[in-house]
Amino acid sequence: MMKSFRSFLFIGCVGLVADALKDFSYQAVTQYYFPQPTLDARSTAMAGANQFTSLASNLVISNPANTGLMKDAHGSVSYSNDRISYDGDSYSDELKADRVGIYLSLPIGPYTDALPDYGNITFGWRGDWAEFDSGQDNTHHSVTVGYAKAINDSFSLGYALTWHRAEIDDSDLRNDSLRHSFGALYRVAEKTHVGFGGHYSHTTDEEIFSGGGSELDLTSWGVNLGVEHTYDFGLTTAAGVDYTNYDLDYDDGSAYNLRLGVEYPLGDTVAVRAGYRYFAGNDLNSLGGGSDANVKYNAFSGGVGVNFGSWGSLNYGLEYRRVGDDDFVHTVSYDIPFSICD
Repeated sequence: MMKSFRSFLFIGCVGLVADALKDFSYQAVTQYYFPQPTLDARSTAMAGANQFTSLASNLVISNPANTGLMKDAHGSVSYSNDRISYDGDSYSDELKADRVGIYLSLPIGPYTDALPDYGNITFGWRGDWAEFDSGQDNTHHSVTVGYAKAINDSFSLGYALTWHRAEIDDSDLRNDSLRHSFGALYRVAEKTHVGFGGHYSHTTDEEIFSGGGSELDLTSWGVNLGVEHTYDFGLTTAAGVDYTNYDLDYDDGSAYNLRLGVEYPLGDTVAVRAGYRYFAGNDLNSLGGGSDANVKYNAFSGGVGVNFGSWGSLNYGLEYRRVGDDDFVHTVSYDIPFSICD
């Protein structure tokens, strides 16, 4: 089983034992073979601290209940460029990935300036095109359908189903999986949100791991909690924590994120953002490092947004991770809320 995993080509260097290579392999495996949430530029800039509490269509996987307290429709288009690197004495590699996300939330039974009668439905698509310098290309597609309903003016519940396919280019190998996300959002006060939820994902087709004649099942589950508050003078602060457990049949691991983010408007048009994320991953000993196969790093983020009023907003976010040979993700997104009653 281990031999087939190491030969599945996604990380051809995973058999090497080195802390930096372990960090590289851990990020690549967990981020690109398990269905992941999609963050827009605002969330990227705030270290993802607001993804469990902000009212936005593209955050439906993070917390499906987010859209339940939205009165209007919301559309989001984002592009991200992700870089995960390893630079060793005798070997180096780099994963560069382009990611596109398109999400749309629509109220069912809408009213002007009021919550809809029958909740909100969200449709989303995400595509990832990942390329290793060592020569392998991978394509990933995710389709999401989510539904959220406000129980009252302050509380909503939601569920989202994501289908994810990972493919190795120029081969017949692939991996299909489903992610079930659920959550709740509570408006404690007019400008204070608390969100919590969880997810469970499992493979439905493991051909991508069958090169050695045996299949490998992947499952994961996790929980999250976030709080967001906007002060009267305009500053928004957000904090979030999430935990995910990964199971690869013969090996398992876990990951923790502590996230802090802030946003401050400079007038009516421009907003600046910043964030900090602490990541700790452990176990997954098969990726190198023996019994001490831990991955830890600090990530710093920032960005800016420009609001065009009824025309939406254009946003940019950057995250810098102090791991590998300095890893980055750049995200640009355009978001537009609109009323279908007008």
